[in-house]
Parts: sequence; C-alpha cells; structure tokens
Amino acid sequence: MYLLTASPAAAQHAGYLRRVTLVKAHNSKMLSAAVQLYGFEKTGEININRLLRRPVSIWHKGGKSGYSRTLAL
Repeated sequence: MYLLTASPAAAQHAGYLRRVTLVKAHNSKMLSAAVQLYGFEKTGEININRLLRRPVSIWHKGGKSGYSRTLAL
C-alpha cells in the first residue's frame, strides 16, 4: 500500500504522465482501493497461462483481445 501512496508525487516529480498497477482479480479489496483511493481506473484484463511451461498473456482491453509471450504496457 505504501508504494501506491508514495507513487503519485514521485511519478509527477519524475515527469511521468501515467501510472500502471496490476491487481489480481480475486483481490477485490486492493482493486477497490486502487480505484477509489488512488484514482486508478480499470482499463482491461490480463490472464496469464502457461503453454509448454512458458507464460502466455491473454489480454482484453477496449473491446480488443490478443495474446503474446510477453506483456507490453
């Protein structure tokens, strides 16, 4: 939680325009806190599965979907 609390000022001071956080879907308390207390907005979902022992990310954002072996934000 401390990282989320300290990050807005640090990010703004460093010149970043946006902050990103990943919250597991089953962690509803953290998801609510990120949205309500820290101003984040849910923009999409990512599911990470394993295919032949390698992680594969399947994402859904803005009506679009895709997959890749790496996650690029």
